[in-house]
Amino acid sequence: MKKASYRGRPWERVPVSGTTSWSTTASARALGAGGADGVVLLSNYEGVYLGDAKYAPLWNALNRRSAIAFIHPGHPLIPLLADVPGPLVDYPFDTTRNSVQMVFSGVLDKYPNVKIILAHAGGFVPYAVLRFCELQPALDPEGPTTEQLLAKFKLFHWDAALSSGPDAFPSFLAFADHKRILFGSDFPYAPRAGRDEIHRDTRHAVRSHRRTAGRHRQRQRQAALEATRLTARRAADDDHAQ
Repeated sequence: MKKASYRGRPWERVPVSGTTSWSTTASARALGAGGADGVVLLSNYEGVYLGDAKYAPLWNALNRRSAIAFIHPGHPLIPLLADVPGPLVDYPFDTTRNSVQMVFSGVLDKYPNVKIILAHAGGFVPYAVLRFCELQPALDPEGPTTEQLLAKFKLFHWDAALSSGPDAFPSFLAFADHKRILFGSDFPYAPRAGRDEIHRDTRHAVRSHRRTAGRHRQRQRQAALEATRLTARRAADDDHAQ
């Protein structure tokens, strides 16, 4: 995970209305005269997700300026479950829904200059990505292959806010390009007590991953040395037999 050493300019939250002309103008102004390096978008606006063709002018404007687009989940247009706050389940679901549509609709292919950051480690993407990439070619045989879809998903950048734990984090690290993982806090929206606890879990998960990776490399080294010794003994035995 990259250290928080960013010294660039701020990001601007772009208002997106029923039409995209206003939001496109607002983003161009923010990235130009406004001095911003990027924009903050929601995963959906009135139920229309960012992979929809109506947002092509906005993506074109961001692509021309090689902008950063940080995507935070919005609430999907579905009823809340009783006793289940939306941010717990619905937000990571909406991030996942939006990112899958963006990949399938070709946003990452058409606008390669935009650095797209998904909040909260991409919701459920790292854990369900094989489901998306292996089933989609069966449903659309003329479309991209499993390998091509996986490569597209790996183009995202990932904010690791509120997405830790000894079970989840290793899976996330196994999928995501480590150079594209960024620190995130979800400040000021997440309650401080829960946020601090999750950040402790994140630090613990990263340290645990490093220790596990180190032990794995050591086991690989020992196995390689043992295989070399075994090969040498067999060669010596063959020479002796001759």
